[in-house]
Amino acid sequence: GLVATCREEMPGARIVVVSDQFDLKTMIDCLYFGVAGYIVKSTKSVRMIAALRLVALGERVVPSAFVDKIGGSGIEQALNADADQEIEDVYAMLQPGVPVMLYA
Repeated sequence: GLVATCREEMPGARIVVVSDQFDLKTMIDCLYFGVAGYIVKSTKSVRMIAALRLVALGERVVPSAFVDKIGGSGIEQALNADADQEIEDVYAMLQPGVPVMLYA
């Protein structure tokens, strides 16, 4: 796909995906392929700029819709409450010492 092609041609690039709408599966796929950020296009410009700055500083960003998807109860609680496999996959990808910023 496009992310893999970018990775091959520019291995050090910090890739950000801007999506028309939040889609958990798409976000998981993006994180799996190593994108530094997943931003929803409808995000206010001030927040989008802040997210892009965070990516430039080495952070990974995901939308707050991810928290909304797990019920706003926190990742640990969601995992203990039989959360679906997709949320567990995202949690696993975000665990290994990689700082993550959520934006509203």
